Amino acid sequence: MPRSKPLDLTEYEENDPLWWLQHHKNTLSYLCVRVKQLIEAMKEDNIDEIETYTNLIQVVLATLEKEAIGVYSALSEEE
Repeated sequence: MPRSKPLDLTEYEENDPLWWLQHHKNTLSYLCVRVKQLIEAMKEDNIDEIETYTNLIQVVLATLEKEAIGVYSALSEEE
């Protein structure tokens, strides 16, 4: 099961916290909408929409995991 590790703020986040707060809130909002859409598609057993929303969520998660954004970082098996 994936787990996340705590992340420190970067210098650019500390230099412009309001911009980054808004950015992260918008990203989380987008992710919440997509997860809700995925859940609804799963309830309806709509395979096409399940695949679509799964792919969209995977792209967002991959972007969040990148060091450039650094909102999410998975723990390795050793950690």
